Amino acid sequence: MNLRPTLLATLLLALCGSTFAATDEAQSPVDVHVKKNGELIIIDVDFKVPVAPKQAWDVLTDFDHMSNFVSNVKFSAITKRDGDKIEVAQKGLADHGLISFAFDSVREIELKPFSKITSHILSGNMKKLDGTTVLTPDGTGTHVTYHAESISPTYVPPVIGPKFIEGESRHQFEEMRAEMLKRKATSEK
Repeated sequence: MNLRPTLLATLLLALCGSTFAATDEAQSPVDVHVKKNGELIIIDVDFKVPVAPKQAWDVLTDFDHMSNFVSNVKFSAITKRDGDKIEVAQKGLADHGLISFAFDSVREIELKPFSKITSHILSGNMKKLDGTTVLTPDGTGTHVTYHAESISPTYVPPVIGPKFIEGESRHQFEEMRAEMLKRKATSEK
């Protein structure tokens, strides 16, 4: 094998990290599946949260404050508003050991309160990023599903890349879910 030392270290770290990710996955209330089909990365997220759809919505659409409760988002702001369509600029860094990915995007987001959020990348460092979040009342709270299709500007290795994306996606949605629960608890005081 003729691998550079840093690439070999990255591979070893990712393999070790996937063991820890499996443990986190078993304990997480957020179910995430990532598939790679050529360049296309498909992400599906599914979770339930015991809050009303509006409370879940308020967190998922709190773009101006998202960097306060999603740790890999360093900057987030609504830059344009036109009825139920907004533009959002975000910057951040997804980081796990030696593997990291800086992201920078401006997305057009269409809002259908309090049930659906659709986004499409306008500019940034991704070739493609389209996503849909659906909120459905389920009697005890809200069922949230998210589906995204993206194409990275850089090569995403087949096994390690999807595992990394899965872990980062799970972490992001766990943080948003935690914020939903925190806001619910605060509103009940």
